[in-house]
Amino acid sequence: MNHQSFQSNDTATLRQGGSGVLSLALMDARNQTLGLLSAFEASLGEALNLCTPPAGFNPPLWTLSHLAWFQEYWIARNLQRQRGPGADPAATRLASVVPQADLLWRVPPVVQMGVNRLAPWDPAQVRAYLLATLETTLELLDKNGQRGRCPVLLPARLVP
Repeated sequence: MNHQSFQSNDTATLRQGGSGVLSLALMDARNQTLGLLSAFEASLGEALNLCTPPAGFNPPLWTLSHLAWFQEYWIARNLQRQRGPGADPAATRLASVVPQADLLWRVPPVVQMGVNRLAPWDPAQVRAYLLATLETTLELLDKNGQRGRCPVLLPARLVP
């Protein structure tokens, strides 16, 4: 892929850079993910929906949509997101925009003996979920970023 990526891999910069820096990094990461989805579509075509990955790997559409679920689960649905690293990872979550999302994405299909629980989803639906979760996260970041540091993006499990 020939595009210019966000240039900072410095986690301190990302954690302390304010909402603008985090927004750019999130948009860049999502653009890279969408680029991977496009590459899968170009190489597999319609077979992408029926793709059976090699043993030990998850289906590509499941993996890409899992990224959106992860963002939604830890940020948009997390009632304690304002607490940052102090948030309880086991706390109750809001409902997902996708019915039965936790059933679909909490445990990888590889662990579930290769069951492809995402069969009805096509690349357009995965793309829409990726974009919707990014938009929600950016809105939350904008609302919370006015205070400088943005604890909304620092879930306890991800911060060393």
